[in-house]
Amino acid sequence: MKKPKLKGKRWEKGFEKSLYEEWKRKGVYSFDKKSKKPIFSIDTPPPYVNTPIHIGQATTYILMDFFARFKRMTGWNVLFPLGLDRNGLPIEMAAEKKINVKLTDLPREKVLKLCESILQKSSEASTETFLRSGITFNSWKLGNGIGDVYHTDSPEYRSLTQDTFIDLWNKGLIYEDNRINNFCPGCQTTIADAEVEYAELPAHFNDVVFRVKETGEKIIIG
Repeated sequence: MKKPKLKGKRWEKGFEKSLYEEWKRKGVYSFDKKSKKPIFSIDTPPPYVNTPIHIGQATTYILMDFFARFKRMTGWNVLFPLGLDRNGLPIEMAAEKKINVKLTDLPREKVLKLCESILQKSSEASTETFLRSGITFNSWKLGNGIGDVYHTDSPEYRSLTQDTFIDLWNKGLIYEDNRINNFCPGCQTTIADAEVEYAELPAHFNDVVFRVKETGEKIIIG
C-alpha cells in the first residue's frame, strides 16, 4: 500500500481572510449587467440585524450559496445580493433590553439614535461573518446598484417600497379587510405567525352546555 504524500494539514485558517479580501477587492462574484448569459436571480430574505447573525442564519445563506455557485458553474449570470433588515420589532426589543427601559418612555429622537447605534455595530459584525463564511454574494459594498448590499431603512429602499405600493394601489390590487391576527400585549402591536412562541401552560378548561330547543337534549362543548 502506498503511503500518502501529503503529511499534516496544508491549509491554515489564516489563509482565509486574505483570500476573501481578494475576492472582495476584485469583485469575483459581481453581477454582470452586460452579460449575455441567462440570469438566475436569488431573492434573498434579508436577515434581521438586531444582533449579529447566528448559526441558523449562516446555515440558511450557505445553502443558498450552493445554488449560486452551481448556477455560475453551469453558465448562468447569478444575481445574489446581500440585504440587511434594519426595521421592525426585533430592533426595538434589542434596544429596550440594552437599556432596560421601555422605548415608549423616551423621546423619539433618543430612540432613533439608540437603535441606529445598535444597528451599525450589528450590521458590520453580520457582514463580516457572511464574508468569513465564504458566501459568494455579488458585492460587499453598500449601494443602489444591481447586486449591491442594501439596507431596508435606507431612503432609496423606502422610496422603492413606497413606489411599489402606490403602483399596486393604482392597479386595484390593494384592499382593506378584517381578519384574525396575533396581538402581543407587551409590544402593543400585531405580530407575524413566525414570531409567536407556543408553550403548554396551566389553564382553566370550561365546558359550555347548550340545550337543543326542539328536544331539550344537552350538548356539551369544551
